[in-house]
Amino acid sequence: MKSDKRQRAFKRGRGVLPMRQHMAHRNRSLQDFALLDDITSDTVTRYGRDLRRTYVNAAMARMMGQAEHELVGATPSDTRPTQAAQTYEVFLRQVFKEGRERNCIYRWTDKWGRLRTSHIQVIPEADEQGQVVSLLAIGRDATHWHAAMRHLELARHAAAICTWEVDFCEQPPTVDVQGGGIFGLRVAAPGWPDFIGHVPSCQRRACYRKVLRAAAKRQASVEFEHVVTHADGSRHETYSWVQIEYDQHGGIG
Repeated sequence: MKSDKRQRAFKRGRGVLPMRQHMAHRNRSLQDFALLDDITSDTVTRYGRDLRRTYVNAAMARMMGQAEHELVGATPSDTRPTQAAQTYEVFLRQVFKEGRERNCIYRWTDKWGRLRTSHIQVIPEADEQGQVVSLLAIGRDATHWHAAMRHLELARHAAAICTWEVDFCEQPPTVDVQGGGIFGLRVAAPGWPDFIGHVPSCQRRACYRKVLRAAAKRQASVEFEHVVTHADGSRHETYSWVQIEYDQHGGIG
């Protein structure tokens, strides 16, 4: 009888030991995570199934410009009620549904009105039954990197050449454009209002005067700089070399 009791006690003890080892390993892992979390510049956020934050690290609070307790318990759209936040929540729900790790680029506006870009890795966290119970989102601020890439793209545009020919003998004037993509033009022969609309109204008259003065002097060409407004609303300095063709009466053709 005593032997049976000792055997049952041994079995119970043997069953408890792996659990204690697991808990000790888990506690060490949490301590290591907390240590790394304190020194990392990456943002770390944990979301529950209702998409409310259950944890944010100091880097996340600094980037958001809010205290950690203000972010915990709120969803992304609670903190920033924007379309970008709602789209991000749709992405998080999809990760919950699929149960696999995914990455995304999240563009958002901080409390100071600055546009930020974050690269975020979202990792599903499952319970013992394999059900995803939370998401761990680790983000890295990529704002400066994306700005550098944008400047590089603009430099490529600046190095591109657009040629255009305007026939003033027709009314309204017709325009034949080659390489108009640098202005955001999608057609080779846009209407004159669309084409000239890329030059700000405050500079159009000055450009006309330069061409007319050159024509009055019977110059074959004229060069000048002006601003061009691209399709995305950005403005950039442009160098123009205009070759003037005359008709048989000396007028601009």
